[in-house]
Amino acid sequence: LLPTLGARSDLFSQGKLPPSQLFSSTPPDLAYAQYTPATSPADLAHVFALGFGPDNLVTNAFRLAYLQDAQLNPDGGFPAKSDGLPAANPLNALRRAFKANDLRNWTPTGPVLLCAGNEDPIVFYINTQLMQDYWSANNAPFARVLDLDGGIEFEDPDALRKAAFAAAKSAVAADAVARGAADGGAAAVSRAYHGALVGPFCFSAVQSFFGGF
Repeated sequence: LLPTLGARSDLFSQGKLPPSQLFSSTPPDLAYAQYTPATSPADLAHVFALGFGPDNLVTNAFRLAYLQDAQLNPDGGFPAKSDGLPAANPLNALRRAFKANDLRNWTPTGPVLLCAGNEDPIVFYINTQLMQDYWSANNAPFARVLDLDGGIEFEDPDALRKAAFAAAKSAVAADAVARGAADGGAAAVSRAYHGALVGPFCFSAVQSFFGGF
């Protein structure tokens, strides 16, 4: 089915691919029932729930092998923080591929800005935090991190940008409520967060940051 010259929406409407339910609602083993789906952190529970349904595009056997390897050879940054580094010796093929593409072995030598929002349901903010910790430990010069959903600090150079981002989220939520949303617009903000909300503000931050060099 992939790659395709058509639209993903066509594959979804034809029932050839699920829009989000990649995993079976039946746990691959009773030991993983609490993660089928996960409910912590609570603010992302509704996002995790979208990934589970009656079918299993990612088979339970594949998922079980991945989860068992993650327990035997844990990542140093998630779910428990130790050295913050990738797993030393993952045996699962997918986890080995992830390690080969992991940036927790690279320190920039020029200006770098990581811009994100800590409530992003697509790219979880823990990725940003792990890179920030790694760079801090390795004295990366000119590396800066901006959390658009972070609190506004005293003499914060991004105060206006953070306030505008919060206002944009509120506008999306208000529009959803006006259209009948019963959740205060939370789902609408979640859907728009990564693609429509974060992007413009991060592009603005990038332009401002690199304009100073």
